[in-house]
Amino acid sequence: MNRRTILKSLVAAQAAAVLPAQAPPKDPPRAVEESPKVELSVPDASAEPVARFFTKEQFSALTHLCELFEPSSGQTPGAREARSAEFLDFLVSQSPPVRQTLYRVGLDRLNSESAHRYNQPFAALDAQQAAAVLAPLGRPWTYEDPSDPLENFLRAAKSDILEATRNSYQFISVAARGGVGGGSRRAGGVGEFWYPIY
Repeated sequence: MNRRTILKSLVAAQAAAVLPAQAPPKDPPRAVEESPKVELSVPDASAEPVARFFTKEQFSALTHLCELFEPSSGQTPGAREARSAEFLDFLVSQSPPVRQTLYRVGLDRLNSESAHRYNQPFAALDAQQAAAVLAPLGRPWTYEDPSDPLENFLRAAKSDILEATRNSYQFISVAARGGVGGGSRRAGGVGEFWYPIY
């Protein structure tokens, strides 16, 4: 349902609530089956999602990080097409303060490391430059959280980005059509996704 239709129906409902009682209508009330059909639309098809939690610089760094961790391939969409950064902006905004701090500090650290090494923000780095900033991810994995806050953030962000991308409508739609693993992934979850409301 598009926003214009919703707003019209809300205005009509409010007006009807304040009108004085009138004589009964000439025509009998319509049955439920005769109710007008409401046109539905996917919110993402009507408008572009807007980052709301992260600053512009943080969101740019997150977007670039998403593209590096989950690029598109010939078969499947990547994090950009799946709008993983937009989803994570929403998810982190609804997360506990500890998670919010982890992301904000981590994204700021990416930008400061990039500025220190290359005099530009993380979003402007090419793949080779970004690899140098992301070097902490190359350390051996352990069950314990890393002591380095940047490494801790990168681990969490990589996991979140991969999960957000691979569980997106865009990715699963391709998988359901046979674009991934010869169609081994079923489309049972298609249609049950997060859609932002703006």
